[in-house]
Order: sequence, then structure tokens, then C-alpha cells
Amino acid sequence: MWEKIIAIGTVIIVLQGCVLIWLAFNRPTVPWLALIIYVALVAGLCATTIFSFKILRLRQNPTSSASSQNAHAETPKAEGNHVEKLADEDSADMTKRMILCGTSATPCMEGAEPYVDVTFRIVNASVFAVMTNGTVEGNAMYIGYSGERHPLRRPELAETLILNHAQVGNLKVRQFVPLSFTDNIAAGGGKIKIDFSLVQFTFRSPETRPFIWFGDEVEVQFPQRP
Repeated sequence: MWEKIIAIGTVIIVLQGCVLIWLAFNRPTVPWLALIIYVALVAGLCATTIFSFKILRLRQNPTSSASSQNAHAETPKAEGNHVEKLADEDSADMTKRMILCGTSATPCMEGAEPYVDVTFRIVNASVFAVMTNGTVEGNAMYIGYSGERHPLRRPELAETLILNHAQVGNLKVRQFVPLSFTDNIAAGGGKIKIDFSLVQFTFRSPETRPFIWFGDEVEVQFPQRP
């Protein structure tokens, strides 16, 4: 408020100064010393007004002064933007961030319902923590001794997998197989392949929407019978 008062007063004094200068040139009776003192007061008041307006601008726009005084804070901000960019990229394509780094399989052919326990070793290359939600879709296929492909029953997720950033974990599933599955074991030299590339495992994360990860081909080695 006081800035406005100074501004109005300055305008009035300037107008008066103009009148006094006119009188000094047209009325010799006006003392020149009074004119000089008056001009000095006007100059001082103008300087004060300009300074006041600068203060007012700083109050209305504090971010400009803060940025000039805190230039060293730009580095953490840039790092924060970099992390946000990585998060956006991960969230857009989380499937590629779940990297398969190994597989293993353990058959159990005893009992009325033989099965194979399959393990997919996965590393979480995203910046988010993820976990399976128990949803499995699609059927695996096993490749017979003549090269034909036979569908298997839908696999079951053995346990919940939780992976933090850069953590390696095991996605364990149990694949039940028919008795006819064993007919191909001897022909394959004790080995048989199961293809999980069409099987979809659903993952979720608090920071991203659910996404699907696909399995891969696994070779099953059966123990040699004496």
C-alpha cells in the first residue's frame, strides 16, 4: 500500500517541479537555491520509488529470486527428473523389464497325477517393486518325439513371487502332465521340452497397472532308470 502512496506523491512532486522550473525561467524572483534543493528532493524520492517497486516485484514473484539464490539446487532437481523419466519408461513397458536369466525343471512321475515343477529365474530391471497376483492364462505345449506339439493342462503358480528393484527371484509353477507324456521320454534320450511361451503370468505393482509376462521353453531331464 505504501508503495502506491509513494508513487502518487512522486507524480505530484514531479509536476510541481516542472511548474517551479517554468517559474525559474520566467520569474527571476524564484530563488535558485530553493530550486536546487527541490530537485535534489525529487531525485531522492524517485530513487526511493524505484527501489520500492523492485521490492514489490520480488514479493509478487519470489520464485525468480529463489532460483537465482539457489542455483546449486538444480542438480538434485535434474536427478529427480531423470528418475521420473525412468519410471515413465518402465511403467510403459514393464514386460521387458522382467528379464529371464535361467530355467530349471524337476519331474515327479510317481503317483496317479505326474507333474513337473518348473522354475523361471527372473531379475527385476525396473525401478518398481512387483509381485505376481496368482493369475495364469494359457496352456503350455510339450514337443513329442515326432516333433508334434501337444497341449498340457494350465500350470499352477506354486507361490507368490515378490521382486524389488534389481532383485533376482524364482517364479515357480507346477505343470501336471498326462501319463502319455512318459511315452516320449525314452525316445528323447531322457529329455523332453515343454514350451511355456504362450503362458501368461500376471504381475502387479503399486505404481503401475498390471502387466503380463510370458514364459519360455524349458528342457526337462528325467533320471535314468537302472
